[in-house]
Amino acid sequence: MIFTITHQEKNARVGKLKTAHGIIETPFFMPAATKGTGKHITTDDYQDAGVKALISNALLLSFKPGIETVKQLSGLHKFMNFKGVIFTDCGGFQMSRSMFQTKSKKGLHFRNPFDNSPVVITPQKIMNTELTLGSDVAMMLDDMSGYGVSKEEARTAMENTHRWGKESLLWHQKLKPDSAHPKQLLFGIVQGNFYPDLREESAKFINSLDFDGIAIGGVAIGEPKKDMYAAVDAALPFITKDKPRYVMGVGSPEELLELIGRGIDCFDSVYPTQNARHGTIFTPAGRIYLGWAD
Repeated sequence: MIFTITHQEKNARVGKLKTAHGIIETPFFMPAATKGTGKHITTDDYQDAGVKALISNALLLSFKPGIETVKQLSGLHKFMNFKGVIFTDCGGFQMSRSMFQTKSKKGLHFRNPFDNSPVVITPQKIMNTELTLGSDVAMMLDDMSGYGVSKEEARTAMENTHRWGKESLLWHQKLKPDSAHPKQLLFGIVQGNFYPDLREESAKFINSLDFDGIAIGGVAIGEPKKDMYAAVDAALPFITKDKPRYVMGVGSPEELLELIGRGIDCFDSVYPTQNARHGTIFTPAGRIYLGWAD
């Protein structure tokens, strides 16, 4: 069994996720080491803080330093000098960045910010990239529509996500046996924007595929918290309880507690390091802004 639940109270649960780099207890939070490290933080800092898992971005790592460089160093764990669990995101979130050009049924079209060359990310390409990087958990290619888009736009993005989900799974299953990382897990991603019926439809479809875990994506993108919780609540009843459940992009203490209570097992965000860089700490009495000395 890849995932087992050891304790449960109402919807909240504690479990164990088995990966190529050990077993990690859920629920857990992953700081974002987008380009192989966090901003102003080192691997030693992660270790001292007791961080058990990180998430990096496969698309950005493929731009620089490039997957061949990471491959020559025997994979992402040695490249990052991190012994814990590493997830890699596919790059769908970068649709919200200036490097994104357009999308087609084939995949996502970007411009490499380092040399200005055009890049098309397809399910086949990103599965090969993530397997070469050697993360413990890879994410499928998804199409993330922004907050406030029309239902028609949200449906198009969801349909792309479903098509790419099937293709990602097929390519991962085909490429994994001959890769250097045959124990890599693959998680699916539910989309549907903030339309409850689309969230339900997407959750049912992604859940029907043979992924190792299920993520809810396309939230924590600037929407009111009530909309975020509503999107998660619309999808959750249609996601199996037997696999790890992951809400992407969520990182505030309040949100983590709310979602753990709903039965979510893992999270990621830039939230803690971003707040730390700006002099904010979180205490039982609430947030404290430290300010900076002149």
